[in-house]
Amino acid sequence: MRKAEQGMRMGVAEHGMADYSCSLNK
Repeated sequence: MRKAEQGMRMGVAEHGMADYSCSLNK
C-alpha cells in the first residue's frame, strides 16, 4: 500500500497536478 502511494506521488511530480486530478476523476 505504501509503495503504491509513493509511486503515485512520484507520478504527480513527474506528470503534474493536472494529470493527477484527471486520474482521480476516472
